[in-house]
Amino acid sequence: MTRRSWPLAPAIAALLAAGGAMTAASQPVAPFPRQVAGNGSEQTSGGGRDYGVAFRARSAIIFWTTGPRPFGGRLMLEIVDRPAVCARTPTVSGPPLRTLNMALPIGRGALPLGRALPGRLSFSKVIAPGRVVFTAVPARATVTRVDTRPGGIWHGRLVAPGRRVPGAGILAFQGTFAARWCGSGVIFLARPA
Repeated sequence: MTRRSWPLAPAIAALLAAGGAMTAASQPVAPFPRQVAGNGSEQTSGGGRDYGVAFRARSAIIFWTTGPRPFGGRLMLEIVDRPAVCARTPTVSGPPLRTLNMALPIGRGALPLGRALPGRLSFSKVIAPGRVVFTAVPARATVTRVDTRPGGIWHGRLVAPGRRVPGAGILAFQGTFAARWCGSGVIFLARPA
C-alpha cells in the first residue's frame, strides 16, 4: 500500500516547473508511439469503493506523460466519477472530480493487448481545500484496443480486488473502460463545456 498527501497547487506547479528545469540526464521522454490495434468494444462502466464510499465509473481518459522522469514516460489511465475531458491547463471550478488512476506498465514496442498488466490503482480523497490524499492498491488492467489517433478510444478492463486499508476504509474497483486518448504531454481533467 502506498499513501501520500500532497497539496494540489504546489504539486501541479512542481510538475509544470520540472519541464523547464531539465538536465542532460533527465531529458523529456519521447511521445507515445503510434498504435492502432485490437477489437475491444467495452464501454465505461463498473464501480467499487473509494475510501469506503460507493464509486461509479462515468468516464475515462488515457494519456502519455512526456516530462522528465520520474513524471515522464508513464501511460496514465484515469477513471472518473463524472463526465470529464482532457485539458492542457488545470481547472479548479466546481467540486473536485473523484478519480482512480493507474500507470499502466509497458515495455518497449507495442502495448500488449488482451494480457493482464499488473500495477497499482491510486484512489484519491480531498481532505482539505487544496490537499489530497492518495492511496494505491494492487490492480490489473487488460487493454483490448489501442488507438493513438486524435480522438481515439482505448478499451479494456480494470480490477482492484477489495482491500481494507487503515484510515482509508475499503478500496476496490471492478469495471471496464472506453478511455479517450488525450495524446502526450501534461494532461489535466476538466468538466465538459
